[in-house]
Amino acid sequence: MNRESDGERAVRVALDNLGLKYEQEKEINFLKGDFKGSRRADFFLPKYNIYIEYLGGWDKKDTEEQKKERARYNEKKDAYSLNDLKCIYIYPNQLNYVSNVIKKGIEKFGHKAEPLPIYKNPLAISITTAIIFLLLSPLSFTIFLTLLFINIILIIIFSLTRCPNCKRVFAKDHVSTDFERIEKRPWEYRIETKYLYSDGSYKNSTYTEWRTRIERIKILKNTKECKFCGYKWTENEEINLDKATRPQTVYSRRTNYRNPATRTY
Repeated sequence: MNRESDGERAVRVALDNLGLKYEQEKEINFLKGDFKGSRRADFFLPKYNIYIEYLGGWDKKDTEEQKKERARYNEKKDAYSLNDLKCIYIYPNQLNYVSNVIKKGIEKFGHKAEPLPIYKNPLAISITTAIIFLLLSPLSFTIFLTLLFINIILIIIFSLTRCPNCKRVFAKDHVSTDFERIEKRPWEYRIETKYLYSDGSYKNSTYTEWRTRIERIKILKNTKECKFCGYKWTENEEINLDKATRPQTVYSRRTNYRNPATRTY
């Protein structure tokens, strides 16, 4: 492993502060169109499949040395570009705000994951399978119902865990939860009174007029991130703060009468 420069140390510290997992001095082999065939990147972010290069000699004071360094860096840039490798380039004058450079680079590349084609989309496959099951309903009803039920469960799971950007499933990671606001909303209800006969059955219920109660709804903003493409999005979560104190809406009143429908004479 090469001796770490001051600039590389600053990049490493920034990655640690951002809580990003990385590999240092990452070997890249089998590069097409590159005379070296393999190169070594300063850092690699496995979660995002992004490389990071610190171009420490880009601004060398000696003109000739600067030309040589920039030519060497440009060769490496061309190799990354030719092989469709995502790389964040960090220049010496960016070290004071290197964390922002890294975050913007991840945002830039993170949303470029190729969306799954329709024939590889698990949600589309599950829906298509459900339709086929419906068309093949003459099969044994028990087998058909079981397969259809399993497929419906898969559709629900895929819908809840997929990324809205690349459409991959089991891709959702929770990042953070932030308080958004508290709303007041009306809740309508009416009181139902059930008359209980002596044999345990109920007489037709009576109802009061509709009533309205104002309840507080706490809204939270959950930030999610895709494990595969790095795309971030938010989902709102609602918590009813007054649900536990809702009034009772059903009352039972016992009578000594027997249900006329079951009465025997």
